[in-house]
Amino acid sequence: MYIFGLNVDEVVALRPVTSPGNSGKERPPQAGHLRSEIRPVQCFGARYFSPLFNILMSPGDQFLNLADFGAYTAAQQAIAQDYQQTGDWSARALMNTARTGFFSSDRTIKAYAEDIWGIKSQIQEKDLW
Repeated sequence: MYIFGLNVDEVVALRPVTSPGNSGKERPPQAGHLRSEIRPVQCFGARYFSPLFNILMSPGDQFLNLADFGAYTAAQQAIAQDYQQTGDWSARALMNTARTGFFSSDRTIKAYAEDIWGIKSQIQEKDLW
């Protein structure tokens, strides 16, 4: 598993910088990198990529789209390197697939309902299977 991105404290610190109405003077450093990555692609169909480009580059990136871009590209590079080791990659893939048995959307929703929302299910567990 490849984990990347901001933690909660980093998101909180970035909020004032990326909030709507900000002058855009303070942008995450990834903004410049992304600008250079997207611009050449824009030549092949500006009408398709210009709106996306404009949203990402405009001040007030309220969803922090760019904030994890550098970490994302670093993770992608690590993935590409690891993929070259086919034996290790296959073993990891097999183990990740095997470990998903514990994950269940029903179990997850039940845990959210009880632990976070404080509500009890109206369906008995014996009726789920």
